[in-house]
Amino acid sequence: MYWTAGTAAVPIVALVIGILVFTSFHRGPTGTAPADSSRPAWFSALPFNCLGSAGLASGSGPVTAYVDGVRAGTHGAYDSVTIQFASGGPGETTLTTQSTAEFTQGPNGQPVTLKGKDGAVVTLHSTDGHTHYTGPADIPTTYPVVLELRKLQDFEGTVQWAIGLSQLPCYRMAFLSNPTRLVIDFRKGSATS
Repeated sequence: MYWTAGTAAVPIVALVIGILVFTSFHRGPTGTAPADSSRPAWFSALPFNCLGSAGLASGSGPVTAYVDGVRAGTHGAYDSVTIQFASGGPGETTLTTQSTAEFTQGPNGQPVTLKGKDGAVVTLHSTDGHTHYTGPADIPTTYPVVLELRKLQDFEGTVQWAIGLSQLPCYRMAFLSNPTRLVIDFRKGSATS
């Protein structure tokens, strides 16, 4: 009797392990993701910036920050973009807003048009976007505000991602830890709401 129960348990354990492995590979840091429940309360309390561009300094980061995930998500009042790092965040990051979804790919200068009518560019300095990151360079979504993400540049320590938006950007952004990631929320609704 014990031998039969043990033999029956082996396929069940194998099935459970298979489901866990499958789930972990399909919830990785690349592409779209469900709501980020690991946000600290202080981040959710940050006001949205509707006035233009901004920059962040993460302090003494590594010599080179390695991107290992890029994803978009949608939440109640905002859509989000998350850029995750394998070894700490970059020392300097900027977000530049624009009233068009047309961008310039660097360093070749080719024009690129994303879905949407407005946009933003995230520039990560002292960053490598290809050694650890194996995800897509173009991530379309079906979200209300963040419509598409596209890598514009990964050259000589500068990584840029363009964000196609359905409206003028009102955003908040910060570096979060465990894992290290840059999170940018884009508020749903007009800049005046």
